[in-house]
Amino acid sequence: MVHDATDVGYKHIDTASAYLNEKAVGQAVTEVIAKGVLKREDLFITTKIMPVDTDSKAEALKGVALALEKLNTTYVDLMLIHRPSTDAVNSEVWSALEEAVSEKHIKSIGVSNFQISQIDSLLKSAKIIPAMLQVESHPQQNQDQLIEYCNKHDIRMTAYSPLGAGTLLKDATIGSIGKSHNKSAASVMIRWQVQRGVVAIPKSTKRNYLIENIDVFDWSLTDNEMKVLDEMK
Repeated sequence: MVHDATDVGYKHIDTASAYLNEKAVGQAVTEVIAKGVLKREDLFITTKIMPVDTDSKAEALKGVALALEKLNTTYVDLMLIHRPSTDAVNSEVWSALEEAVSEKHIKSIGVSNFQISQIDSLLKSAKIIPAMLQVESHPQQNQDQLIEYCNKHDIRMTAYSPLGAGTLLKDATIGSIGKSHNKSAASVMIRWQVQRGVVAIPKSTKRNYLIENIDVFDWSLTDNEMKVLDEMK
């Protein structure tokens, strides 16, 4: 998947310790770089640390080191707390990530699956404001309140499952919008996120879908089409 994705133009690779694929991703990235087509700095690698396994700062730092080892890299571009735990644990893990930033093992840090109240709690002790919030988002779960909150705090948002885990690919409304642009339903949903200022990370194992999913930068949805998609929530 990594070879196919980088071949067709992808630069952002999203993984996590919980996915049990960091080692495979690291091997693939090493092979891609060895080809000479891309350098490490051309790629944006995101991974995540699970707080249930790292309930102290020391354990979290071990988790960071293990992720770097598996990914076969000296740094990651973004590391997220995969899901919230208690405020105390979140604060411990966040402190570890801040230290890893200072040591240049991580460029940016953020959170995943956090709600507003949990981010507010984290901000009380955080020295670094989260660069990114990653949550599930698609037309039927548009996360407008979280986007508004993130914009106020200079936090970017990433949408995972931007295609509704595939459930929206056959939606008639989305399909109709796609036909008017000669684009797929998947392209419509990804373009909708792009125009909202949201980073979209669709997943596919098939090369033709990888090509289709990245075909979103040379066209735009109309204001009315954006409104229709916004109101599907």
